[in-house]
Amino acid sequence: MSGPAPVTTETISEAVVETQPVIISGDRIHTIQGAGLRSPLEGKTVSNISGIVTAFRADGFYMQDPDPDEDEGTSEGIFVFTGVVPRVRPGDEVRVSGLVEEFYPGGLESNNQPITHIVDPEVNIILSGNVLPAPVLIGEGGRVPPTEVIDDDGGKQFEQQQDGLDFYESLESMLLQIDSAVVVAATNAYKETAILPTGISHAGPFTARGGLLLRIDDQNPERILLDDGLRPVPDAVMGDQLAASVVGILDYSFGNYKFQPIMKVSFIRGELTKETARPAQEGELIIASYNVENLDALDNPNRFSGLANQIVNHLKSPDILVLEEVQDNNGILNDGTVDANETYRLLIDAIVETGGPEYQFRDVPPLDNRDGGELGGNIRVGFLFRTDRGLQFIDRGRNPSAAPEPVANAGEIVLSQSPGQIQPNAGAFYESRKPLVGEFSFYGQKIFIIGVHLNSKSGDTALYGLYQPPRLDSERQRIQQANIIQRYVAQLQGLDPDALVVVAGDMNDFQFSETLAALKGSNLTDVVELLPVAEQYTYVYEGNSQALDHILVSTSLAKQVSEVDIVHLNAEFLENQRTSDHDPVLAYFRLQK
Repeated sequence: MSGPAPVTTETISEAVVETQPVIISGDRIHTIQGAGLRSPLEGKTVSNISGIVTAFRADGFYMQDPDPDEDEGTSEGIFVFTGVVPRVRPGDEVRVSGLVEEFYPGGLESNNQPITHIVDPEVNIILSGNVLPAPVLIGEGGRVPPTEVIDDDGGKQFEQQQDGLDFYESLESMLLQIDSAVVVAATNAYKETAILPTGISHAGPFTARGGLLLRIDDQNPERILLDDGLRPVPDAVMGDQLAASVVGILDYSFGNYKFQPIMKVSFIRGELTKETARPAQEGELIIASYNVENLDALDNPNRFSGLANQIVNHLKSPDILVLEEVQDNNGILNDGTVDANETYRLLIDAIVETGGPEYQFRDVPPLDNRDGGELGGNIRVGFLFRTDRGLQFIDRGRNPSAAPEPVANAGEIVLSQSPGQIQPNAGAFYESRKPLVGEFSFYGQKIFIIGVHLNSKSGDTALYGLYQPPRLDSERQRIQQANIIQRYVAQLQGLDPDALVVVAGDMNDFQFSETLAALKGSNLTDVVELLPVAEQYTYVYEGNSQALDHILVSTSLAKQVSEVDIVHLNAEFLENQRTSDHDPVLAYFRLQK
């Protein structure tokens, strides 16, 4: 998020980055900061702390010692909290006395790391018009952040050369300079843009389109968020580059260290384009998983036309679309409405108007406000399917809320209920989407599709949060959900080991996670893992490209996979350039007539 209040004075000169001698007396800033995550002088009063004001905001100012010590583990910058707009300005030499405090942005309940502040200050201006202390260069030719580990010892040791958390803590509230950087995540709703300083050896691994891949042993601490807390910053998308060197303050808020420029920022635009899948060949079935991000009938018509354009022109009208985050007909209007028929109809009509086929839909409406998501929205999983290429949906049963039990009938498996939901009353699915099951036939071959949207990551702590390693409180419920779905697949395969089964959706977890391990078991293949590693991502969060959306298939169906494609047309782009925050996953199956 944007963090501190914006600066209210003129732009700071971009030339004042040289060092000028200043008379130092009393305690030193690096003594207050110490080599650690907390100040060794926390709770004590310090006097006559000398420094140069580097920037200010509505509730205080940053100051830095222009005469640093030789210990790179101790920051030379600190924030002085005044509670009101301070009377100091950049370039003022000041002496400050006050109480050393560790401040938690958002409060202790936010699980943020603390920032060292001086509070209740007495501020004396000694001399104005000084040039600012020399900034610390980050990247090639300067200080290089770790490239894999954020923290591996629970904060027990301070290792700024090995742990990303310690590296940035050692630069807290200091002036930094980044000469060149590439954007690795588009500007988000909070005006944060993830960038990677260039020239960092061992950075990556990278996606095929220039992003940073999140891996089980690599959380990419080399990335940093460029923020607009001190002055406006233009929007950027994946692959854009800084046009010139930028100087700014290293701050922290909302679980992240943030680079706050004190000078104008501009970008050289890249050439990122949206991808397009290939159409199906004769006898080939395409199944897609697509999170449509809280789609409801009251959304702007442009959302429906945009989705239709993607489905028809970029995804080439897949045979089956497993949709997640379909909301009821009036979205977050909390009036008891649960039906989504108007939402589906607007999308289907938009697809036809774009030149695509007329799809049909199936879902099981949730009980009001029982499936999580936005209050009143009644989020759910749904099937969108076309019937002009040999595909049929097999409707069976009269109680969609009943469990769809698989039974053997005349030598084949049939579901007692289609569509239906797997164990909708199980505690694992409390306040979460229920798995949707449907029975399909493609040129006479029976296929069982399970649409899934597992429990969200809401409640987990941040990568740079107070708890190290981060708490994954939401994971337990996802694993429970995965185990239930896996047992259902095993039940199908117990009746027919060659059953064609697909589990598709937004799993809210990674291919290397315990959740996916539980879901895969020994009888399902995640087709995302059939792609080159550089293509395995469907979502970009704070500069980490990651796979949250997956399609898993049974052993017999895995043998018939002809292609897998994650179509990158949303996650790397600005909000006004996309129709969802997820990229869809497509799986092609060679199923001859």
